[in-house]
This record gives sequence, structure tokens and C-alpha cells, in this order.
Amino acid sequence: KSRFAWQFFLLSISLIIGFLSVKGLGNLRYDGHVFLSFLIALWLGKLYPNRSKNKQDQTSLSSVFSYERLQHLVVGLLLTIQISATFVAYYYEYHYSFSKAMEVSRYIKQNRLENHYIIGHMDYAVAPIAFLLDKAFYSPSARASISYLSWDDKRKPIPKDSLYHLASQKQEEGHSVLLISSFKLKNEVLLKEYGIELMQAFEPAIKEQFFLYQVKGKEVLK
Repeated sequence: KSRFAWQFFLLSISLIIGFLSVKGLGNLRYDGHVFLSFLIALWLGKLYPNRSKNKQDQTSLSSVFSYERLQHLVVGLLLTIQISATFVAYYYEYHYSFSKAMEVSRYIKQNRLENHYIIGHMDYAVAPIAFLLDKAFYSPSARASISYLSWDDKRKPIPKDSLYHLASQKQEEGHSVLLISSFKLKNEVLLKEYGIELMQAFEPAIKEQFFLYQVKGKEVLK
């Protein structure tokens, strides 16, 4: 019932969609802003209702009563869903860690693997591990060894199957290679061909689980 509130809500949604379309980052991180925009629009609708030109319009707005009841019902339902979702989120946060980065770094240190050449993919997930180990790692997306993450145009997505060849290539250059992946490598043919063996799986996690591989090279097949 408020033109100003509708304008605010539509503008907010447009800005959020525009931001996500340009940046393409954040996943669900910014979706809550839509709900906040909705609540602010309801509040603005109370502060700045449309002005009726005559009393008949106001009385004909006996529908206002039913409209406000519907409004309260919808808001109450949304808040109830939010509370239910909070309990679900709390359950998962209590039982699972958000990231297994700490466990991966601890495992590498305990097994004295810190001096290995580390390939990390996806690099934004592996970056906390590199920080905990205090060393750089090779980012396939950036095509370079990095010690911190820069969200720039130099980072390009790579095909998953190229990881096998890249890991073997670094091993053939004389490095003792560890491959840390945020997803499990499932191509058994390429794993055997390039001598890549799973050392440890660090799962489950809410967001960042890891699979640690040792690259032994093609000579293990001979």
C-alpha cells in the first residue's frame, strides 16, 4: 500500500542482483540482504503510506484491516521459518566444522611434509592451509605460486582433469608434490596413470573439506 516502499524494495533487489551478476561471488552469503530489504520495505510502508484523496478511499480501505492481518501473518511465518533454520544451522555447526583446514595443516606437520611442493585447488579454500603452514602454494587458477589470494582477472577456471597432468608435471620437474583438493579426484584411470595416491580425506565439513594426495609419478607404474 506504499509506492515508496515498493520503489525501495525493487531498487534494493535490482542492486543486489546487479552486484551478484557482476561479482559472481558469495554464493548464499548475500541472499539474506533480500530478506532484510523486505523487512525494511514493510517498515517504510508503515511510515510512508499512500495518501488517500478522499475519505471514501480511506473507508473503502476496510481492506486495510485484512491487508495488515495478512502482512502480520506473512512476516510471522517468515520469522518462524528463520527460527527453524537457525536450529538446523546450529545443529550442523555443533556437529561439523566449517573448514578442515586446521586438520590438514596439523596432519602435514605431524607427518613432516611441510617441505613438499604443494598444489592447492580450489585456491581460495586451500589458502587458510597455506597460512597455517606459513608457506606458498601453487594455484592452478592463478598459474603461479602464491602466498595470498588476489581476486583479479588473472585467475581463470581450469578443467578438473588438468590437475592430474599438472601434478605429474611438477613431480617430473624434481619436486616432492602434495596435491590438496577441495573435491575428490574420481578419474581412477588418470590417478593410476600419473601415480597419484590419496593419503588422507578430511571430511565431512560444512563448507571446506579436503583430500590430500601424494604424487609419486608415472615411474611407479613401471
